[in-house]
Amino acid sequence: MTEVGGLQEHVTRNVRVLMAIGEIRTQVQLAAALGLDRTTLAGRFSGKAGWKLEELADLGRVFNVTPAALLGDTAQLVGAVGPAKAAGGSGGSSPTGP
Repeated sequence: MTEVGGLQEHVTRNVRVLMAIGEIRTQVQLAAALGLDRTTLAGRFSGKAGWKLEELADLGRVFNVTPAALLGDTAQLVGAVGPAKAAGGSGGSSPTGP
């Protein structure tokens, strides 16, 4: 049972990382992208409810990563989304220069 809880927490941590470096920044935006109610998503983030397998597939689609990547190492996940996004950009010019 602890391993499952640990995986749930790991997925949540990886989703938070993807939100921090991606275009979807809020739980409201993510809930809309996943077609979930905001309170349902809040339950996933708080650990009161676990992520469903179908939601892992949907998260992968939304963040353009594989569902397996959500279960994997966070550093590898950041590498999978690309260095520009991981550095806080979207591949365009930085706010301080061209």
